[in-house]
Amino acid sequence: MNDETQPRPDWIHLPPGVEVRSLWEPLHDSTLAACESDLLNRTVKLTFAAPQLVPSKPDMRFEFLLSKVSSARATINVRWPGKYVRPSGISRDDEEPLIKEFWSKWREQSLGWTDFEAGLQTNSLDVADASLATGRTTRCLQIGGMLDGDLFDDLYCEVYIAFTDLSIRSSENVEFTLDAFDQLGVTYWDDFGKGSPTKMKP
Repeated sequence: MNDETQPRPDWIHLPPGVEVRSLWEPLHDSTLAACESDLLNRTVKLTFAAPQLVPSKPDMRFEFLLSKVSSARATINVRWPGKYVRPSGISRDDEEPLIKEFWSKWREQSLGWTDFEAGLQTNSLDVADASLATGRTTRCLQIGGMLDGDLFDDLYCEVYIAFTDLSIRSSENVEFTLDAFDQLGVTYWDDFGKGSPTKMKP
């Protein structure tokens, strides 16, 4: 069977045999500062600000270049226009189901990719979680976090990009393998748990 007809990883319906890898360690608490598509060359470049990964170089950025992109989409959770009123005298534990019920009335809706990319000029996506699904021929990157700025008022956003090849490079033109980039995050959180922030020699 031709590879083009093989199921592609998609976060809504992941086909059997797809490996999912968490990128929480390196990307949690980072900021997606920019996203740039090149339709002709079928690429998407994501620029992350992650000062926690290299504390000695907080201005360093990390660029993900996704090649042979076959799908790119973004969704946001839009607030329900009704109001939430906290009952008087209620405990926090008793209030929690009411808050969840209120949130359940929010609606997930699509956000045009061009609008999403343009919005990052005056808005930022604070990454809460990220994962990579890998299939036989393609991969899919999922990023979720809060989108906030001039156009968006602290709305949860999810980004999905299906692609084939990935390269990671710092703003100092240092190339990282996915394992090496992931290890930056693992080291940071290990040190954070021990109470000593990661230090890297200049």
